[in-house]
Amino acid sequence: MKRQDLSDVKVAWMIPSMARGFAWQSLLEEFANIFTDSKVFTGLWPMNRPKDDVDFNLNVIGKTRFITLGQKNSKYARGIIMPPLGIPFHILKYFPNVILTYGFSIWTVMVLLLKTFTRWRVITVYEGSSPTVDAKGSRLRIWGRKLMARLSDAFITNSHSGQSYLVEYLKARKDLVFVRPYLVPDTKILCEKEIDVKNMLRDVKRPVFMYVGLLIQRKGIEFLIESLASLKEMGYDDFTLVIAGDGSQREKLEAIVKDMGIESRVRWLGWVDYGSLGYYFDSSDIFVFPTYEDTWGLVVLEAMAFGKPVICSQLAGAVEMVKDGENGFTFNPARDKPEALSELLRKFIDDPGLARRMGQRSKKMASLHTPESVANHIKYIVEFALGWRDRASMKIIEHPQEQN
Repeated sequence: MKRQDLSDVKVAWMIPSMARGFAWQSLLEEFANIFTDSKVFTGLWPMNRPKDDVDFNLNVIGKTRFITLGQKNSKYARGIIMPPLGIPFHILKYFPNVILTYGFSIWTVMVLLLKTFTRWRVITVYEGSSPTVDAKGSRLRIWGRKLMARLSDAFITNSHSGQSYLVEYLKARKDLVFVRPYLVPDTKILCEKEIDVKNMLRDVKRPVFMYVGLLIQRKGIEFLIESLASLKEMGYDDFTLVIAGDGSQREKLEAIVKDMGIESRVRWLGWVDYGSLGYYFDSSDIFVFPTYEDTWGLVVLEAMAFGKPVICSQLAGAVEMVKDGENGFTFNPARDKPEALSELLRKFIDDPGLARRMGQRSKKMASLHTPESVANHIKYIVEFALGWRDRASMKIIEHPQEQN
């Protein structure tokens, strides 16, 4: 395709499920400011976010379903994403120059099969690597993914672990894989609905450790609670854990907290509106993410954007945003005992100024990763896929692992 004005370039985003629309909204709006003739196709948009509220061309077609094939403890549910199969009609009617397709879904298969006849460019967006999602035990899936990797013109992934999977396991060309967090927070959306959290938490003991997310086994909250009990056994009592979220494990977790005698040290908030979450981050001191498996972990960057140090599981893709001893600490809940996490928590109790110092580093690191900067980064990749730009000329914000 001959180089032309970006406003004339048609770019399609194909994201089978946007159930977490808040994770995409600001990025897609910034992207639409660059590529004004871009469209977003999805089979699932959150009911609590009106489609008219977004400033990009959103097309919700059909209905995406998730078929569960079984679940292992502390792992992602195994299953198949079944997006609406009518996508070829919509995409051929639009006929884009470039398609950004999310993951190795049926939609990705379809656009790559049509690529031979349409000559559009396909950029595969891969969130990140994890044992369940990588599906290394399925020969059929891996064979299909290797074929899709061979046909893709470029790749975008949040993490170096995602890059390793694409390059080392699926044999994608390393020069076609671009590593940089693209699922990043927008602090404005996180503070859309003001709430007086400081007054709500005025009587809690400091420091306040915070967890945000689903209350399910995979997230490792039980490990975190056990570490708090161990911390109390060491003689530490001046701290509070604030838990924002809900899920199938809540009743069990509440019983564990009671059995361990630490009810006074845990505050249950239930599900928190995303538009108010920023006020909760702002009123906490340290964020803890104890997951057993996560391909990324946007919540880590959200906490960092509000200047919070992070104690992060090494089994989360977003652990690459945490520099041990600089803006937080890391641990492995599958290998370590709860006492190992207790030792990290007590560092912030023993040194009251540590959270502030590390939080400043977190905020500085997060400031490089905004929806606007990511949209510009993806613009370069689109130009690269079109053959308008070589990799050496691309102004890419360094990934945290590559910063000094």
